[in-house]
Amino acid sequence: LQAKVDSGVKDCPLPANGRWCQVRLGAKPFNMAVYNSADIVSNSICGSGTWELNDQDISDLGAPGHALDIGANVGFYSLVLAHKGWDVTAFEPMATNSALIQASLCANPELSQRITLNKFGLGSKDDHCRIISGNDNVGDGVSQCGDEAKKTNTAKLDRKSTSLKSRHITNT
Repeated sequence: LQAKVDSGVKDCPLPANGRWCQVRLGAKPFNMAVYNSADIVSNSICGSGTWELNDQDISDLGAPGHALDIGANVGFYSLVLAHKGWDVTAFEPMATNSALIQASLCANPELSQRITLNKFGLGSKDDHCRIISGNDNVGDGVSQCGDEAKKTNTAKLDRKSTSLKSRHITNT
């Protein structure tokens, strides 16, 4: 059973491949944009209000600080951590995932102040890579980099150490 989604999302553009669901961790649920297809992460969020986490998992992390979400997918961990008071730097190279995250940030302006979304991946060197996704977890991409990948549509990949340093993130 999908929980009722707040009407406040009507002013936030939802990608054509998206739907609204509620994350139900903690006392106050919040809206999140997810895939409207047979996606395992999206279906779990819409059905149970979470993906792989419960309230105790977040509490076990200790006091809120700064988290990195590398390969943010649809942004579940970034959004949940921000909801719990964390500052999050997220990296997500897949345009469809980034569009869903941006819709979720629009619907939750109090969380958008805590999340910095970088629309590229991280790797050992600068490159352009092809990202391939499966049918049951469409937001989960596998990267193929190098000369072969350059022949198709690619996503930007920044060298991890340079990218983090430029964002003044020193402890990872």
